[in-house]
Amino acid sequence: MRALRLTAFHGRQLLRVPFFLHQALTTPLVFEWLRAIGLEGAGAAIQGDLWLLAGIAGMWSTTTLAVGIIGFQRFQGTLEHLATSVLRPGAVFGSLAVSAMLIGLPGFPLAFAAQALTSGNPSIRWSDALVVAGAALACAASSSVLAAVFVLFRSATVFEPLVLTPVWLVTGVVLPLSALPAWLVPLALVHPLTSTVLAVGRTSGAVLVPIASSVVVSTGWFAVAALALHLALRRVRISGTLGLG
Repeated sequence: MRALRLTAFHGRQLLRVPFFLHQALTTPLVFEWLRAIGLEGAGAAIQGDLWLLAGIAGMWSTTTLAVGIIGFQRFQGTLEHLATSVLRPGAVFGSLAVSAMLIGLPGFPLAFAAQALTSGNPSIRWSDALVVAGAALACAASSSVLAAVFVLFRSATVFEPLVLTPVWLVTGVVLPLSALPAWLVPLALVHPLTSTVLAVGRTSGAVLVPIASSVVVSTGWFAVAALALHLALRRVRISGTLGLG
């Protein structure tokens, strides 16, 4: 229950920051618009599930940006208090990572409405709910690992843009896996978001296999995050780098 309360608290705080709210609302719309322009320019039809891909792109963008608040907490001097909390590191930093993912959820209905208003003929099926849930789990697992990186390195916020776009490209959000070099595909499948993207557009039972794969990979990432947070906190306590001094 404490972790849930912490998640709700962090989510409210993040949504009060105009920058994060702006990213949550505009990224899926811009992604959808640019993707539609590209498809029309190539003479291809706009997919009915474009809104779903746009929502996933927006959620990942918001996740990577919002989890960077850990770096800002170091600047504020509050990271030291978080690191010395009586709660488990997974509850303290995991709740922040999950809240960073949650503020990206409004991007899905917003992208759907935008596609409907522009006569993009959006399609929707019950399996789309599984895709959204899989994307949420994948982003939460990924951001939990990122949280450990932001705790460990003072300058980690500099690398945020280097995380955002490559994941878009490799996981199939921008380009299909078939367009990637053969050697890169196995690496792409290591990221939990890849299997979720593969589930987009599939019907009923066909969506279950990639979503199950995403859940398994996400579970592995959560395990890595727990170990990484433990090691990161141990390292920064020894080196005295929780603050800026």
